[in-house]
Amino acid sequence: MNHEITKPTLLLNESGCLNEPGYAKRPVFEYHRKQIAASKWRIKEWDYYAMIHDDLAFAFTVADLGYLGMVTATKLDFKTKKETKKTIMVPFVFGKFHLPNIVEAGDVYVENKKYEFHFAVEEGRRIIHVVMKDFEQGKDLVADLILTQYEEDRMVIATPWKENPKAFYYNQKINCMPIEGSVRIGEETWTYDKTKHFAV
Repeated sequence: MNHEITKPTLLLNESGCLNEPGYAKRPVFEYHRKQIAASKWRIKEWDYYAMIHDDLAFAFTVADLGYLGMVTATKLDFKTKKETKKTIMVPFVFGKFHLPNIVEAGDVYVENKKYEFHFAVEEGRRIIHVVMKDFEQGKDLVADLILTQYEEDRMVIATPWKENPKAFYYNQKINCMPIEGSVRIGEETWTYDKTKHFAV
């Protein structure tokens, strides 16, 4: 994986194979779900954010695994080495979460009576609003966070599977986004300071 792609390109060609396997430091790939040459049962898409605080971290995930959707809130306590996680499963999603084709535009918004996950993309920032009912010992988790996104290098990977060139892994990570806002569980609140707290 030592080939760097620097010019905009379609992620997939007409046969469903990667146009140009490799890595990039910018969002150069244009992805379209309908171009995937695989059964809808095998397509997996997700959006994930992790926010590091002083002695803990929170992570929020919206995943479309085709036959199953998963909405997950996670708390990682570094002092006690304890993980608290709640996942709500939604059967037979098959793209109904409408995850955006590109990471620079398009919101993620899923909700029901048990949760509300909203990942909004604006120019220069990302806005995270999460509600997970009965997250920890009967207490709700409520997060309202703003992540500042600078125009710096990121990690973008597009690689095929050796045994099947029409199967591929495409991932993008944006690191070190300063965070402001808070996460609350019951009466306890963690306030983020953008001078020292960062997200991926």
